[in-house]
Amino acid sequence: MLGNDFSRLRNDFSRLGNDFPRLRNGFPRLGNDFSRLGNDFSRLGNDFSRLGNDFSRLGNDFSRLGNDFSRLGNDFSRLGNDFSRLGNDCRSFGNDCRSFGNG
Repeated sequence: MLGNDFSRLRNDFSRLGNDFPRLRNGFPRLGNDFSRLGNDFSRLGNDFSRLGNDFSRLGNDFSRLGNDFSRLGNDFSRLGNDFSRLGNDCRSFGNDCRSFGNG
């Protein structure tokens, strides 16, 4: 029984010994695969970098657009204040006219 176990073990080691050259021959292909994968990841990284730069430029454009809208909003606020003062002046003038007419 023990002799059979050693015989099987010897056969297993023999097969394992035969697998090592095949495994060694597979490493260059594996290296090539990883090299291609590395190139693909580099290209992908470059694409993401360009996309990041595009978004940065877009953010700058939106920031300038936001500043333009902010200035436009300020202009409308000043215009609103001017119309409010004009309205107050008109009411005051109207009151003066009524007083003058009644008086």
